[in-house]
Amino acid sequence: MLNVIGRPYIDSLVSHVPERARLVLGGCRMVVTKVFWSYWYLAAERQAMFMKRTAGEPAPWTTDPILDSYRFTNAYRASDRVSQSLLQDVIYSGSYDCRDTILRVLLFKIFNRAETWQCLVDDVGQPSAATFDRATYTAVLDRQFESDNRLYSGAYIMPAPQLGYERKHANHIALLEQVLGDGTIEAITRASSLHELYRELLTIPSFGSFLAYQYAVDLNYSRHFEFDEMEFVVAGPGALRGIEKCFADTRGLDPADVIRAMADSAEVYLADSPVEFSDLWGRPLQLIDCQNLFCEVDKYARVAHPDIGVGGPYRIKQTFRPDERPLRLGYPPKWGLPWSAEEPVEFGSGAENRKILSYFPTNRCYGVAMPDITEAATLPSTKTPTSEHLDMIRELILSELSRLRIDRNSIESAMGSGSDTRIPSRKAMVVIARVCKSLGVGNVVKKADLTPDQVTNVANLIDLLARRTQSKMAQA
Repeated sequence: MLNVIGRPYIDSLVSHVPERARLVLGGCRMVVTKVFWSYWYLAAERQAMFMKRTAGEPAPWTTDPILDSYRFTNAYRASDRVSQSLLQDVIYSGSYDCRDTILRVLLFKIFNRAETWQCLVDDVGQPSAATFDRATYTAVLDRQFESDNRLYSGAYIMPAPQLGYERKHANHIALLEQVLGDGTIEAITRASSLHELYRELLTIPSFGSFLAYQYAVDLNYSRHFEFDEMEFVVAGPGALRGIEKCFADTRGLDPADVIRAMADSAEVYLADSPVEFSDLWGRPLQLIDCQNLFCEVDKYARVAHPDIGVGGPYRIKQTFRPDERPLRLGYPPKWGLPWSAEEPVEFGSGAENRKILSYFPTNRCYGVAMPDITEAATLPSTKTPTSEHLDMIRELILSELSRLRIDRNSIESAMGSGSDTRIPSRKAMVVIARVCKSLGVGNVVKKADLTPDQVTNVANLIDLLARRTQSKMAQA
């Protein structure tokens, strides 16, 4: 259990929890517990720990004795080491067609352990649908099992189908052989939405609703699927416990609606956190991130709020040991973040070449400038852009706003009537980064260029970006 030195810290934290027990969430007046406020604190503090690591700061990365003693996932699921291994070593390590990508993702995720994947790659080469052989793969895993090497991650229980084999891993390899031959993978390739992708995965024996949803999100990281992560969410067992600890009354909202309400209101309630929240270089928390955070706050509350119990585990099983290895980060290229999984960058403690864009959109920046970039350009904006360039920038910005779930028709209608159309500056910076990247001009607008009250006028944003990009493109 937590040592007595940590108790004053927790008591101090709880004393700063807002006293509000009733608030509006998802259009409903909810009754919350102190765990609700710990949810937002946990999101901010865990993300701050991650950002400190990217800056190369040595452990400890937090003064919170719970987070320093026990293992918690990152606020953003895609930043976890296993997800990074999936992105860099499985999905974007080469050019794979959709069928191969599905097989590779399922093979990796069933075991959810990078070492198991690497063992298979070392023995049989890069897995593909054309070369997949059940007997060969099973023999490789048999040898690992007989050498007392772990095959599965302990992140969650992976049930095995009953396909006639004694060992769990043999049944899982047989399952993959089955989905390759019965048309399941072909059906997955034809999915037209994240929910349809989930439904196809749900037909696979032993894949329950939670795992099918997790795997759908993993497949959606690839270039073959372009679905919105905010389409829907499935709450796992840990998230259900977390929701029950956070709310004394959810006013009839089901778990998925609660998670969506949390994601939609994150910017509001993170402002109440005792720790300033630093997003993922402009990317807001998604439904799956908020789902995971409910699972994590369920664990956190076991120590911080032991008086709020809903059944289930009462201790945190996995202790935390600082991993001083440099982080190697890369995210799906379509996200428009500075680190692409196609060209991951190693940085952090011990990394010689830290390529952190100090000017890239984020609420707080712990980084240093890339050595091959002098500074983020602040270009003169006095030259009036041509009508053709202005129209191009307008279309690019409106398209990106749609991707961020901002209704384009409403924006265009308001602009057409001369109304004041404003969006949060954090979303404006995401749009700016993506437009600049598509034009190949680098980031020509800083957050300081936007209004100090953390909102920005869309019409002014179009004009500002048009002036800056036209000047930059003229210099190229």
